[in-house]
This record gives sequence, C-alpha cells and structure tokens, in this order.
Amino acid sequence: MREGLRLGSAVGYLTAGAVVLVVAIGGLGPTPSPFALVFGGLLPIGLVLALVVSGLWLAFRSDLTAPEFRRIAGWSLAGSLTVGGFAAMIVVALAGEYELLRGELLVAETVVGGALAGLGIGLYDVLSQRQRARLEAERERLDVLNRMLRHHLLNGMNIILASAEELERRTEEPGHELRTIRRRGDEVVGLVERVSELTDRINEQPEPKPRRLRTIVEESVGRAQGVYGTANVAVEEPVPDLSVLGDETLTEAVETVVLERAGVSDGVVVGAHVTPEDVVVRVRDDEGGSSTAADGGGASGWGRRLSSGVADDTDADAGGSERYAASLHQGVDIYMAELLLSRSGGRLEVIPGESTAVELHLPRA
Repeated sequence: MREGLRLGSAVGYLTAGAVVLVVAIGGLGPTPSPFALVFGGLLPIGLVLALVVSGLWLAFRSDLTAPEFRRIAGWSLAGSLTVGGFAAMIVVALAGEYELLRGELLVAETVVGGALAGLGIGLYDVLSQRQRARLEAERERLDVLNRMLRHHLLNGMNIILASAEELERRTEEPGHELRTIRRRGDEVVGLVERVSELTDRINEQPEPKPRRLRTIVEESVGRAQGVYGTANVAVEEPVPDLSVLGDETLTEAVETVVLERAGVSDGVVVGAHVTPEDVVVRVRDDEGGSSTAADGGGASGWGRRLSSGVADDTDADAGGSERYAASLHQGVDIYMAELLLSRSGGRLEVIPGESTAVELHLPRA
C-alpha cells in the first residue's frame, strides 16, 4: 500500500507539472513581452521544476507512511482547488462574459483567502512547536528521573544489599526477614535497571524504516526458544510476507512480549495477520498450556500491580515474593513494549481470557 501511494503521488506531481509546462509554453506568443515572459513562461517553468523535484523526492527519498501520504495528498488537493477557484474567477472576470465580481471585491476575496490559508499554516506551526516543546520538557524530566534512579536509589540499594549480605554472613542462622530483605533488594535493583534502560531507549530517536515482518517474528521467537526451548514457543503459519514501519526497537518490543509470555506460560504461539488499518502480531498462550495469571503473572495481573503499586498480602511468604517480583518485571516489560511501539506509531492491546493474548498493532510500510 505504501509503495502504491508513493508511486501514485510521484506520478500525480509529475503529470501536473507536465500539464502546466505544456500550457505555459503554448500560451506564449511569437514575441512575448517581458511581463508575459516572466509570469507566463519563467514562473510556470519554475513551478514545474518544483513539482518534478517533489515528485522525485516522494518516489525515491521519502520515508512517509501511508496515512502521511494521504494527508499530503489531501492538502495538495485542497490547495489546488482553492487557488484554482480564485484563478478561474479572475479568468472569467477578465473575459468579460459574466459580470460576477468587481475588481476590488475580487482582490479582497483573494486577500482573505490567502489570510485564511496563512492562518491555518501558522496555527499548525505554532501547535507543532508547542508539542515539540512539551516532548523536550518530558525528555528532560525523564533524564532527571534516570539520574536520580541511578545515582541515588540504585547506589542506596546496593549499600543495603551489601550490608544485608555481610549481616547474613555473620549470622549463623539467617532468619526469614533477612532473606526477604535481600530478595526485595534484588527486585528493586532489577526494576531500577529496567526503568533506566527504558528511559535511555525513549530518548533515542532512530529513523523509522521498512522492516520485514517475518524477520521480526522469527528473531523474536528464536530468542525466546533459546531461553525457554523450542517446545514452549512456536510460530503460527503463515506469517504475511510484507513490511512494517519502525526503528530497530520494533523487534525488541515484539521480543519483550514473547519472552514475557513464555516466562509465565507453559506454551506460547506467535502469529500475525493483516487488517485494513495495520498489521497485528498476536502472542497468545497455547491452548494446551497454562498461565500464571491467577497468581498475578498474567495480563490481568499487570493492571492490578501497576495501578496499586504495592504488593498484596500473599507477599509475606517466599512464593508471594517471587510472584511479586515477576509481576513487577512483567509490568515494566509490557510498559516498555508499549512505549517502544508508540515510537513507530503502533500500539499494544491485552486480550484477557482463559488463553491470554497480547496483540501488537504495527503500522504497514
């Protein structure tokens, strides 16, 4: 679809330029005046060259998505109709066949039309600058949070863990409380490292490029099979042979979800299908396997853990602590996958049920 829109846009601009060029050359007389030569020949030829360059850029250099192609085409059509309408009124008025408008009224309408067009462009520019400023401020806040986590919380937790380890070594029979301190400390350190990694990835701004869907799925499944075994992770064929748009973190987002589900389920199946809007990669629990969602490790557990921010009463024992640690990392993993997808214009959706499924919606290239 994207390649078709790219080719269609290029052909449209080139065709429009050729038509304008033919009309401009055909309208020149044998001995044109300087005024006619400039405004009836050189100016149209310059516009034609601009259209040709735009068409070639769209065809070979742009990395626009399908919605962006449609948006540009819509604005181009609106501009052509608006300016063409004013030009048509001028031609009719100059021909003298119809007394539609007086000269001063025609000029006034043209000025108002230009003012409205400038207002729209200026408003869009102001809103874009405001959005960029908000994103930059958010990026700075994330940098501050990252530094605080790394230099204060992480260092403090390392001191606590070292003290607990020394105390455990000096104690003949370490109690449950001391072991809990070490477990929870390790959990917090791991969580801080994941959040810091997430912050670093968010601040990166690589250029989105078309990427083969099959390659993304195969690499993600291969990584999970290397960790959990080929029997636990499988690909549901056929995988559509097409490209999706994203940076190098797109594979990481899919891989994160596959690894997360493989870690809490006896079996995971990864498939993909195409919708009119996007491409969907579906990571679901194998119907023959089981998930730990009931223990807080499934999709429903993500929402509860992230919204509450605290552990439940089952965290008093070792099993509860392990489940709490798993739910913490799963919550961060799913949030990280969501943010990585959003960088490429994608989104993530959790489908709850007996067989938990996670759908990653990827933009088509």
